Amino acid sequence: MTVGAEEQPQGLTPKEEAADLRENPLPEEQDPCLTCTHCVREELVCGLDSDQECTYQSLDDLPPLERIYFLEQEKKRLEQALANVTKMRDERIDAAVKSGITEEGDFLLKNKRRKVRAVKVDEFKAQFPEAYRTLHNAAIDAAMKKAQDVTVSDLVTISVKEAEELVGKKPLSNVCTEQVYDHWSIVLVEG
Repeated sequence: MTVGAEEQPQGLTPKEEAADLRENPLPEEQDPCLTCTHCVREELVCGLDSDQECTYQSLDDLPPLERIYFLEQEKKRLEQALANVTKMRDERIDAAVKSGITEEGDFLLKNKRRKVRAVKVDEFKAQFPEAYRTLHNAAIDAAMKKAQDVTVSDLVTISVKEAEELVGKKPLSNVCTEQVYDHWSIVLVEG
């Protein structure tokens, strides 16, 4: 039982409840100082009494290094909060997909599927040695232009677009992998 529950009338109609609230208003909630860096952060509790004035009225009033420190801490907190929210969202979407829930009230679960192809370099090299050499030489030239250290080694990746231009789409399909990515989103249906 909550404190003061015995004092509250039970079973009031909405009209009676409104009249009771006019006679017995709820106590006002005290807002924390929203500009004080010591009050608005969960991990930092302002030690000032309500009759004292905070010496830091805004983040901009902090000394530079302390301001940077607070900003870094806030950035870490927000990044962690975003990671937690993203994880919870993904878990709930996975659960909805597994249970077959695609619509609920005014909401739809929509999927935007994306297919990504990647060239299997070893197989491409074996089937299309001349095209491989062309792409390999182009990669070396590009790397040299960027003034990077270049070794004459095998290519690690091959651009699907460039390979298609050299050997054609159909022959390339034999030496490609395909990955499918699902991007689920919740859509509010205007009703």
